[in-house]
Formats: sequence, C-alpha cells, structure tokens
Amino acid sequence: MHSRDDDVIVALGLAAAGRWRPEWDGPAIDRIRNQHEPLDLASEGIPAEDFSRFQRLWYVFKVPYGHGSLVWWHLFCRALGQSEGVDRALRRMTRWLGMLEAAAGAATPSGLLDETGLTNTAAVVTESETTDVEGLATAIRNAALLVPAPHARDAFWHGRRVSVGAVEEAARQTWADLPDGERDELLAMLERRVTQVERVRLLVDEQVLDNRGVAAAVARCAKQQVAEWPHTHLALMTLLRCWHEAGFVLQEMNQTLVSLPALALFLARKDAAYGEGLAEESPAGLLDGDTVRYARNLSALRQRAEKTYERCLHFDGSNWERREFLLPRSVYRRRQLLPESLRAHLYERIGAEPPSAEGTGEDWDAFVERALEAGSGPTRVIQECAHWAANAADLPVDIAVFTAPRGTKLREPWTMEFTDLFCYTAFREGFEPADAGVTAGRVGMYNIIAQRMRYNAVKKAQNYAPVMRFAPQGFNLPDIAIAEDANHGGHAASGIRLACRLPLTVHHRGTDWNGLADVRLNRCVYSLENRFRPRDMVLGHRYTQWVKGIADATYRRDMTFDAKWTGKVVDLTL
Repeated sequence: MHSRDDDVIVALGLAAAGRWRPEWDGPAIDRIRNQHEPLDLASEGIPAEDFSRFQRLWYVFKVPYGHGSLVWWHLFCRALGQSEGVDRALRRMTRWLGMLEAAAGAATPSGLLDETGLTNTAAVVTESETTDVEGLATAIRNAALLVPAPHARDAFWHGRRVSVGAVEEAARQTWADLPDGERDELLAMLERRVTQVERVRLLVDEQVLDNRGVAAAVARCAKQQVAEWPHTHLALMTLLRCWHEAGFVLQEMNQTLVSLPALALFLARKDAAYGEGLAEESPAGLLDGDTVRYARNLSALRQRAEKTYERCLHFDGSNWERREFLLPRSVYRRRQLLPESLRAHLYERIGAEPPSAEGTGEDWDAFVERALEAGSGPTRVIQECAHWAANAADLPVDIAVFTAPRGTKLREPWTMEFTDLFCYTAFREGFEPADAGVTAGRVGMYNIIAQRMRYNAVKKAQNYAPVMRFAPQGFNLPDIAIAEDANHGGHAASGIRLACRLPLTVHHRGTDWNGLADVRLNRCVYSLENRFRPRDMVLGHRYTQWVKGIADATYRRDMTFDAKWTGKVVDLTL
C-alpha cells in the first residue's frame, strides 16, 4: 500500500489545500521526489501535524485497491483547503467531478474554476489517473485542473460509464421513494444484520465506526425523514443497502472514507471483476447514478460468477482490511487424489485397508466401515488425517484444526450447544509452543482454539433457526489471513498468526449444512515468506474433502465423534 511517490502525493495535497507553499520556481518537488531518504518535513517547511493527517487521508483514499485517483485527490485537497470537514470536502469533490463530467472534454467550466479557486483555464490532461504524479505537480504549480484523458478515465473505471455527479441526488431519491413502512423495515434489518458480521471499521468524516457505531447511525436515520439525513449518513445508508442488495463483502470497505463516489467506484470494479471471464458479459453503466439499481444488477452477475469461481478473501488482522479474489472452481474444488503417504499412514495407524486413491465420498464411507471392523472408529480416522495434514511436506503448517458437528442434534442444528461440536487440533511433530512465543503449551493452545471453533459453529447454526436464540454469525468465505493475533486475544494466546480457513458443508439425512464444519491451517511464526498464498488454498481444499467424507460417513451410521473432543481437555492422549 505504500510507494516512494506517496510522500510526494501527500505533500502535493498539502500544497493544493494551501497548507504548504513550496517555492515553485525552485526544485522542491523534484527534490522530494528523487531523494532516497525519508522526507525531511522541517527542512522543507512542511507542517508535521498537517502532513500526518493528509498521509492518513491519502492512505484511506487508496483503500481497497492500493492506489487512488490523483484527479479526485487534487479536487478533494482543494476542497479541504476551503473547509476543515472531510465530509464537506468529499461533497464538494463529488459536485466538481460532476461538473467535469458535464464539460465532457470541452473548455473548463468557469463555474468550476470559481468554486475551486483555480485560475488557469488550460487544464492538465493526464494519461494515467492513478500514477501521474508529475501531472498532479504541474496542475498544482499552474493553478490548473487535472483531468483524465478519455482512455485514462475508461481504464480507471474498467470501461464502465459512470456519472459521479448524479450519485447523491439518485441516492436520496431512491430512499425517499420507499414507502415509510418499507423503509423502516429495511433500516431495522440493516441495523440488525450489521451487528452479526465480522468486524466493520468504516470511516465516516474521519470518525471510525465499528459494527455498533454503524448500527447506531442506522437507528438515528430511522428516526428522521430522508431529507434530514446528513450527507455522511446518506452515503453510509446507501452503502449498507447496496451491500444487502448485491451480496458483496462489506468489510472490503474497511478503512475506506465512506462516500458516494467511492461506493460507485467499488460497485463498478466489482462489476468488472465478476464479469471478467463470463461469456457475453458487457460492462454495465451507471450513468443515472443509481447505485442501488446497479447493486441489484451486480447481485445477478455475482451469482453467475459464483457458478464458475470460488470467492475468497485476503484478510489483514492488524487493520481489519479484506480483499476479495476469485479462484476457478474447476481448480479449487477439483477432486484431489489421496497422497500415497496418507494412505500408508492410515493403514499403519488404523490397521485397515486405506481408502482408494480417488478419495471419493464412497471411498471414505467404505474406509470408515473397515476401520470399525478393525476396532477403531471415525474419531481416530479424522484425527490421523489431521496429524498427517500438520506434517504434510507439500503444505507446511504448525497446526491443523478440523472441526465438525459431533453427530448430535443434526436434525435441528440451531439447538446445538458447544458440546455438540467436535474439534481436533493436530500439531506439527517437533513443534514447541515456546519457540513461537506461545506460553500456553499444547493443551492450553488446544483448549483455546477448540473453544473458539465450537463457539463459531454454534453461532453460525442460528442462521437456520426458525426463532433465533441469539444473534447468528455470518457464514465465511475461504480466506488466507495475516496478523491474526494483532487484535484478537485468543489468537495471541494460541499463536494464531498466519491462517488459511477453508469452510465445508456436511450432509445429514438429505440436508446439507453449511458453516458447521471447517478446516483451519495455521503458521505460528510470522514472516513474509511464511504467508499463505492462494495456491495453498487450492492444495488445502483436499482436507475439506477428507473431513466431509469422514463426517458424512459417521452421520450416515447415526454415530458420533468421541465426547472427549467436545469440551475442555486435560491431555491430548488419543
């Protein structure tokens, strides 16, 4: 997220806002651009407090793409120089972008020059809206607008035609058009739902709102007429409504300044991401500015994409940021042959002929039957698979965690208690918790991990309840995560730092239950090289096939996994 140009862009933003006035006839900008040392604020006369604030603003301007529009940044900073409030600056920026769109490459509108305080009627045209730092410097130096060339704007919007200037009016109108009762019901649903998902951290006028803060904002809007909603709340409510309509991951907007232009850009890029690779899919336009309508169309496109691609997430636990990426289902969900070393391991430990190399559900069912005949059972089978996974040479990990329903209350899983969930954690041979800075020991780590896994599954089961006993937890997409311990006490205590989470579905008496079982792989030592990669998810998906095969075979026989592994343990003896 950070490049050498970022400090220059921040300094230029300060200049655009009138917070720093370099000697433009001197080499100030060239000097700070080309130096290899950190920027010396004092020697350049840059106010440190202002620089820190604008640095934060530029960072969130780039979320979630890793780059931001320099055209937007220029106008935003000009607006911020006219007002202290970020929300007012965003609203001015939105209006000015609309005026630029209306000009459509013709002469710079005089009204826009008057409002921005710029004096040069000759605009600076950029060929790259996100990287042309020299163009930004030239525009600021000459008190001119920075405008994208038509092909540059097309690239920024991924070929989608969007009218940013129309989004505010369209957003307020689409809320006002809802009958009062329907609007109240929608807001109540959004207030409830936002408290049920994983951590939200949205920036509203530089204020961080978590799940409860967002819910409180929704509650305030429910008591007001739409015309009374401040611009910040209009943008936030519209984001939530688009999330409800489209089904995207709301946390992808974590650390983002909530604004209607940012929402329009997010939806347009989602449309591009889901549409890529789908036959006969043409770019959808947003010329009317109606983001809610666009979100409904995006929902249909997402569902089409999900038939071909697996939606997955990158997750950074240090700042709660998430990034969605797609893996071809034909690759991710392909049936993987059982490794010969696993088959040999199972034969040695279980004493029964191992499942065939194809590893189908029928193969696992037959193997569970042979294990029972050999005096073993499904608990030992799934444990030995976990031990093999913790020591796999082709996918090194420190910990492999396999979780599934014990086999009780599967007709009504929403009635499950913690003891109705089986969880087993296998450790890599030779793994010493103290070497990874974990003081809990293996038994302590096991209990911390298992308690959390059972809690997650019981909460997710409430999604199926006719009448919920408590708020449910949302279902997970497969993800790979870093810095898991940064803001999570349980993860810190159990050494969960780098993770790969792979949810799965189990089957019982004609019903598939999602969210009650998963596989989690963890590495306890943080380093850049140790991070999980998407290819690890593809390889790790084989473990979900094994767990599902064993669990389904267990439930088919009306059997259960051993009770010892459904609660707190005092030892890890099998």
